[in-house]
Amino acid sequence: MANRRRGEIEAVLAGERHKLVLTLGALAELEGAFGVADLAALGRRLAAGGLSARDITHILQAGLHGAGSSLDASRLPVARALPEILRAVTELLTATFGQEEAAGGPSHAVDAARPFPWEEAMRLGFGVLRLSSRAFWGMTPRELAAASAGIYGPPRAPLSGGELAALMRAFPDDTGA
Repeated sequence: MANRRRGEIEAVLAGERHKLVLTLGALAELEGAFGVADLAALGRRLAAGGLSARDITHILQAGLHGAGSSLDASRLPVARALPEILRAVTELLTATFGQEEAAGGPSHAVDAARPFPWEEAMRLGFGVLRLSSRAFWGMTPRELAAASAGIYGPPRAPLSGGELAALMRAFPDDTGA
């Protein structure tokens, strides 16, 4: 059974049930496959649409790899199984990139304006959590976010304009010479 809180899905591919999940390692694999520098660029590339059959196969393969499957997605009968493959890829991307209904909980949407902080993530995983490489790259973004929140507290929303103005009044810049 798929763990939706982790971002896992189940899909029937070539008549067999498979688990798929985009772990940090699988997402790094997709960055390479799509020739992009970071997750924000990958998100823009996916959002632009016009995905080729090769692109869909890369996403499907990364999801299978993330779940530990050795199934070769390029060997699936794409013409015959296209609807189930597209449904699986759509569900996988939704589960990974944080629509609230995908996990039955709060949204963990990716900020497409900022590159994914790989260096910070690795410092947290390796330096603070002392994870093995295998454990770190096997984590999902949701798991990494939960670990970070457990240590540093939940992410804070940016200050509103009113809050910033109040701070500026309370702590004006010293402009004296």
